[in-house]
Amino acid sequence: MPFDCKGAITSVAPRWKKWKKSLEYYILAKGITNSARKKGLLLHCAGTQVQELFETLQDPGPPADAGEDNADEYQKAQGTLDAHFSAQLSHTKGMSSEISNRRKVRRSINLLLDYDAKRKIVIGKTQMSRFVIRSSTSADQLTCGGNYC
Repeated sequence: MPFDCKGAITSVAPRWKKWKKSLEYYILAKGITNSARKKGLLLHCAGTQVQELFETLQDPGPPADAGEDNADEYQKAQGTLDAHFSAQLSHTKGMSSEISNRRKVRRSINLLLDYDAKRKIVIGKTQMSRFVIRSSTSADQLTCGGNYC
């Protein structure tokens, strides 16, 4: 089954690891030891989306002879794809921690604003309690602590 590299960024890297492990079991069961054949099988089984992605990530170079054992061809291809999919995951983790930090900052600002607003209300009530409204026959007068304002 081809690997689906579309979808949520956070789920691609774990799915890639599972898919790759399944392919390694298949390669082991088939007894394939040639690195060029392993690379070909990796790209063929991964599907056209991964093949196109792999082609854009690097210059694949000339194809190796089937009889020649290039020990690191498979490892290079696998490493290139691993780096791509794990980079997506680490980028997402960075974004989520940045979002988390922003939320924490916003929460502390809101707490400070709430505290400041409550403090102003208490101060306002305290200051207003100093004002006393006295009624007179001619007009209402506002006094501050016994003195006229």
